[in-house]
Amino acid sequence: MVARRIQPQERRRRHWPDAPLRSSTRRILALVIALALTAGVAVVVGRWTTARGYADEPVETVRAFLEASRDGNVDTALAIALDEPTGRTDFIAPDAISGDWEITELGLHVWSPDSGSAVVLATITGPEATAVTEAYELDRVDGAWRIENAFAELEISQPLLPYFELNGHSVPVEPDAGVLSFSFLPGVYQPYRETSPDILESHSPPVIVLGDTVFKHPNDETPMWGDQFFNFAITIGAEDAVNERLAAYLDDCLSAEDGPERFGCPFGLPDHRVNDHFGGEGDDFEKSWEITTYPRAAVTSLSGVITSPEEMIFATREPGTARLTATDADTGEEAVIDCDIPLAALYPYFGADGGFGIGPNEDPEGESSGKASWWSSDFDSGCEGAE
Repeated sequence: MVARRIQPQERRRRHWPDAPLRSSTRRILALVIALALTAGVAVVVGRWTTARGYADEPVETVRAFLEASRDGNVDTALAIALDEPTGRTDFIAPDAISGDWEITELGLHVWSPDSGSAVVLATITGPEATAVTEAYELDRVDGAWRIENAFAELEISQPLLPYFELNGHSVPVEPDAGVLSFSFLPGVYQPYRETSPDILESHSPPVIVLGDTVFKHPNDETPMWGDQFFNFAITIGAEDAVNERLAAYLDDCLSAEDGPERFGCPFGLPDHRVNDHFGGEGDDFEKSWEITTYPRAAVTSLSGVITSPEEMIFATREPGTARLTATDADTGEEAVIDCDIPLAALYPYFGADGGFGIGPNEDPEGESSGKASWWSSDFDSGCEGAE
């Protein structure tokens, strides 16, 4: 048998490293590569999923806070806030919450996987499709996201009424309270919705609060400060009610034990002035008062819109006159004296229940004494002898 000689080219071909792999080898290598790629993708997807979950957390935290505020779940909302409210919390209460708004947009604005803070943009829509957007700032504290600017705080100057009412929730206000600072959760707040006072009507539109933003309807031209909650005007046709109470106030002066000379009555004549009408002789006489003409007045404000007690005044429509008949006890001589009834000596005010009143009352230090600086001692309204 003759052995076949292997040619050099064939030898080189058998030992050539780039020769095609066997099919089984190719399957094994493909499997290894696939597994490696799958593992890499899994790591990337896992990291992306985790990051996506962390990114969603601030958004869902803001959503939970807004929903709790809208539903009146005050404790839940407070637990999400990072800090305590700094103003009075009278209106952070379930019965002061209005659900007349909806969350229309929520989105992550600023965030990084390594950061412990985030910014979420939130938009709510209130009455008449009025929308407000706020950038909520969040910090991650002990593994939970908390909102930094959860509350709005407003400073309210002394209101027109001795109570402050929003969404039917009324809070008494002391006469000397000065500037009041209230904190609010997000929501829609309607001033004096249910407790409108006598002779006044509220023209204040709803106010939308979101974060530390306070927004009014763009058609409302009232300046943006605390007085925005007190936008009153005199009710049309209120003059009859005003003058009924004015007449009753003057009648009380007539029926008082010490007569019109008491503090707070806008007419009167001290005894030493009565004596002048008798030629300065004698001081023993009887006095009898009557109102010959009742004044008529309107309550008004120089600015039209009333936002504080100082802006509300009496405007005289028709002057009034009170008549004094004095009789000398010794001689029987009689003097008839007419006195003006100056309405500048009076002022309108509102009581704790919103009832309209006229001041000052008998106590110059009382809550309705207001601008009662007219009287320093006996009141002399400027009286002349009747013709």
